[in-house]
Amino acid sequence: MVMKDSYLVQRLLRPRTGVDGSTVTRSHHVFGGGMLGMTPEQWAMVDPIFEIDYMGAAEYEFGIFPRTISDLLQKRASLIGFPFELKKKHLPPEWRRRNDIENAHYKARLRAKSQGLPAPRKPRVAARRDRDIYVLCSEDIRAEVQSHVEAMVSGKFRHKEGPRFDVLDSEDPNERVEGWLDLNNKFFFFSLRPMWENACGLFGLVADGDVWRAPQTPLQAAIAQG
Repeated sequence: MVMKDSYLVQRLLRPRTGVDGSTVTRSHHVFGGGMLGMTPEQWAMVDPIFEIDYMGAAEYEFGIFPRTISDLLQKRASLIGFPFELKKKHLPPEWRRRNDIENAHYKARLRAKSQGLPAPRKPRVAARRDRDIYVLCSEDIRAEVQSHVEAMVSGKFRHKEGPRFDVLDSEDPNERVEGWLDLNNKFFFFSLRPMWENACGLFGLVADGDVWRAPQTPLQAAIAQG
């Protein structure tokens, strides 16, 4: 199956917790008619797993998230969760670190110029480490998802609003962007394993090692056993 360009990518935030450790109740879903298509009770099942980040554009609003969830639920029997290693060569550097390095280089150039010295070579700013990525998608795009995510985080697609993939290079413990939902191709991917596992559980998938699938029906199990 040929995947579409990922124009609409919804950022997902690690949920906040209250003093007692329970998930903070949020009203963020109401922006732009965001609650269309899901009841408060249904949103209450999503809240402990991730928070939908505000994207600032109507294309992400008016029920597109619930419709995507509904489409995935219709494919529940063919959903699969799996991890892969995203090599750092595909990752953009975290923006604060990149800016610090580039600003330091700019100041070094000014000092060299004032002293009549050769300008220092511009440093190459790269991501620091590989990252484990955790996917939840339908089986029909599984073979393409890894290369698609690699292309996405490398900047090969134009996005309506910034997905902030540079957070994959961040070491800030307060950074809460830990997942994404590709609204064009209808799949999730996460950098935080517990978020992924909980999302797989939300769709009724069960773990078989590092792979999550919909459980077999009794008839399927009987057929599999011969």
